[in-house]
Amino acid sequence: MSSKLSFLKLAWLNLSRRALPTSIAVLAIAMAVAISGVLLKLYVLSQARFATLAQEGQSVVGAKASGMDILLGALNLEGPYPDFLPYALFESLRRQDSVKFEDGAVTHSHQVHGVVPLLYFAQMPGATGFRVIGTNGDFLRRPGSGQGSLQVSQGRWFLGGDDELVLGSEVARRLGLEVGDTVSLSLIDPVAALQEQSGSGGPSEANSESPAFEVVGILKPTQKIWDFAAFAPIHRGQHWLGQFDLNPISIWRNNVLHYFLVYHEPEAFGPLQSLINQRTVAQIISVEQEVGRLKELTSLGEQFGFVFTLLVLFMAGACVAAMMTTRFEAMSVQLAILRALGYTKGEIATTLVLEGAFLGLMACVLGGLTDFLLFPWVRDLVGLDFHSFVANPYWQSLKVWGAAMVASVAAVSIPVFRLYRQDVHQSLKGL
Repeated sequence: MSSKLSFLKLAWLNLSRRALPTSIAVLAIAMAVAISGVLLKLYVLSQARFATLAQEGQSVVGAKASGMDILLGALNLEGPYPDFLPYALFESLRRQDSVKFEDGAVTHSHQVHGVVPLLYFAQMPGATGFRVIGTNGDFLRRPGSGQGSLQVSQGRWFLGGDDELVLGSEVARRLGLEVGDTVSLSLIDPVAALQEQSGSGGPSEANSESPAFEVVGILKPTQKIWDFAAFAPIHRGQHWLGQFDLNPISIWRNNVLHYFLVYHEPEAFGPLQSLINQRTVAQIISVEQEVGRLKELTSLGEQFGFVFTLLVLFMAGACVAAMMTTRFEAMSVQLAILRALGYTKGEIATTLVLEGAFLGLMACVLGGLTDFLLFPWVRDLVGLDFHSFVANPYWQSLKVWGAAMVASVAAVSIPVFRLYRQDVHQSLKGL
């Protein structure tokens, strides 16, 4: 073999002449590449699963549900459409009033420093899933927030008089919106949304009257979920909810909200939890406690996924090594003839390495295509289709392809080692 082209040609002929075992090996490695790529991307996404979680407020108040549901619904904007809360409860805490209950129990709210309302009443246009949140000026002026107060990078915060909208940085970037633009929002029908979740009705539909909101400001990036939301005056959100018949789900009509964040002294949580959880339709949770439970639940799954990914990659390399070793046994006479024809051990070793590279390359192409088509379905199936600041996860597959190529080439080391120890005369006796 006097040129590189002859190496390539001989390596390809060796593979193509044994089409069946070559095809089986390529399919096996491709499957390992596809599975490893999907698992690695799921592992990366699972690590970033709650990176956008806004750990703000000492507590969150929502309708009766699990603590995890309230935490993720309020501070990661995910999950099903939540039930309503009475706006009067929020107003009592905001005004620092004493909260009085029907059984005569009273709690004083002088230890509450701030309360921020959240009402999901619309979505941004298109299939973006960006929620529009009704809130007030306290959303910017949150006391004791671990992330610090939010700031407006362009324009201003809404004044509350008209249908004004402030966009998170990612919403503005992805939709190409600027201050001064007008946006037609898609209203959410709460009754239809809750019926769809319970399976008792058809899909939720937006009101035919899509309200037009003016973009008056864009927030500075926070690297949190607020970058993927838009904000409007809460009373305007309640007004647009009033366009729907809320009697089946709300005794308070449209005088409602979904969550409110509470900033308070640590010792205030116990009394608030006892009174709110036991005597109202609401439930208060500790942000710190629920975040701790969330980390405990997710850490084990992430570690298992990473280990399983490494295991599948190891199996792919072992598959190549086993095939190349078996093929060497079958090719021992052929290699001895090549040696007799004048090919050096180095030239034959180069051919074997190229065979491994060809196998790895074909498997990466086939496995990469399978990975590309399979991953969106798997991501939706396991619930990892969420807003994230992780770079395009498809690029994570490049690491798997590189590992598969290295494993395929490295697997040739066993037959190459045996090549250098081969007794040509003994092998030729088998003719």
